[in-house]
Amino acid sequence: MCEALSMVHEVNFFHPYILMTTLNKRLNVFDIKKSFQITKIFSLGPLKIKYLDFANRILFFLQILFYLYISNYDLIYTRDFSFLVFLSKVPKFLRPKKKVIYEAHRIYYYTSNRVNDLKLEIECIKLADIFIAISNGVKQDLIKLGADEKKIAVIPSGVKLNNYFNEFDGESFRKENNIAHDEIIIVYAGSWEEWKGVDVLVRAYKGVLKKVNNCKLILIGGNKEELIKTRELIKSLDISTEKILLVDFVPQRELVKYLKVSDIGIIPNTKTTLGIRYTSPLKLFEYMAAGLPIVAADLPSMREILTDREALFFEPENEHDLADKLIHLVEDREKREQMSHLVRERVKDFTFEERSRKVIDVIERAN
Repeated sequence: MCEALSMVHEVNFFHPYILMTTLNKRLNVFDIKKSFQITKIFSLGPLKIKYLDFANRILFFLQILFYLYISNYDLIYTRDFSFLVFLSKVPKFLRPKKKVIYEAHRIYYYTSNRVNDLKLEIECIKLADIFIAISNGVKQDLIKLGADEKKIAVIPSGVKLNNYFNEFDGESFRKENNIAHDEIIIVYAGSWEEWKGVDVLVRAYKGVLKKVNNCKLILIGGNKEELIKTRELIKSLDISTEKILLVDFVPQRELVKYLKVSDIGIIPNTKTTLGIRYTSPLKLFEYMAAGLPIVAADLPSMREILTDREALFFEPENEHDLADKLIHLVEDREKREQMSHLVRERVKDFTFEERSRKVIDVIERAN
């Protein structure tokens, strides 16, 4: 978003202090051009110990507050709810006289074990002048907590479409990853948190292999512990390790290669508040950019973006229904090609450039 917004506005991104070489590596992982200013703040990244993390965030925000006092920036754009908590504790006369745009991804009282004060969240929400909600579920819950509906715009996540125009040797990439030429690739790429339903997908894949065998499942994005847990699940289900490829977090350019050699993208979210109401997963738009037919859990958050023309929906958490939908797509090449064409056209509405344009339109209308 910083890169996209910087195409039309001056942007300053506040970041905890790290070496410039490390910061450049992080930007390269996500294939981001440094087209915006970066101000490194003397603090660490998120810390696991609650009270140390609390103190570290205060240090971080105090320095940002100082920069805001001495700068001529017009707007504060944040998706960090803890920044609103910090502002709520700052005396009114010391708060920066700049509009606050809050990109809301969830209501924390409903989804986080660390937030147990609904009254505080309501007070913090009052500090925002404009809300960018990533789903209608987020919007509706913001309204319930007192946010003015007229100040809320629903703008889903997006994708950097240019990343998917790069050419590479797909056949060589398949050989390097032990993928046969005729194998249909089913892919999941994203975080492996419990509500994401990766375990449901693995169990469903067991059912797929009972009916069709010319397919392979690729799971991308797990951390060390999640990879170990998933390997144990695969072993317990007696699935051949040759039929599943497990990949940890990879840079954006590598991820694009995996997606472009794949045939079907999966979103197996479970029936949680995050899955049902709040999520607008990057993987969804990445699948679309790669032209992947999508099999998704039938949840309101998915129906906001996808129709029955672009996706096959399965009953959430029902591994048997998911298996049936996957088998149908694996066996129906014509259906996959039709869906691929449709998602490639639809994703043009969900680029980060388009997203930033919508954000700017909302801001300008509010002025």
